[in-house]
Amino acid sequence: MAINLLPWRAQAQRRQQRAFAMATLMVVAVTLLFGWTVTAVQQHRIAIQQERNQQLEQGIKQFKHTLAQFEKQDTQRRALQSRLGLVNQLQQQRNNVTAVLNFIPRVMPPGAYLTRIAQQAERISLEGWVHSNAELARLLASLETDQAVDDLDIETVVTNGKAAGPNKRFTLSFSFTQYVAPERLSGEEDAS
Repeated sequence: MAINLLPWRAQAQRRQQRAFAMATLMVVAVTLLFGWTVTAVQQHRIAIQQERNQQLEQGIKQFKHTLAQFEKQDTQRRALQSRLGLVNQLQQQRNNVTAVLNFIPRVMPPGAYLTRIAQQAERISLEGWVHSNAELARLLASLETDQAVDDLDIETVVTNGKAAGPNKRFTLSFSFTQYVAPERLSGEEDAS
């Protein structure tokens, strides 16, 4: 049998061991709790960031879809502008025939008769008959003084002495300055 004369030492040693074990358990528990808290906070931040990323991806998809619609609308707008330009050109050119037909009676002297009018772009060719050289001279003078005429060219003058009426046949051509020339569209230039 052993007698412990100093029981308080053993008790103090057991208390120290228990306190150390408790302190160790507390440190381990606090460390685990801190680690779990840090992990939970990080997981929460990751979840929030993933949600933001999904929102951004959805926004990017929606933006790309909107951009594709804009490109489609822009293509349609360009096609409509091209058509509108063509319609405007046709509207302007529509007046060419009217301008020529209004111009001819203004310059034709009495006694001159036209048998043929031809127009190729701004170049107009006239064929007809007159009674005398004086009427032909009045016609040429009228054409030369008119601002709508440029580059007058008398091609032929033939006298038919056996004719009972107008006996001088003439052919002339000139450039009509009031002619509205068609403009080439940019698509036509690329195709050339």
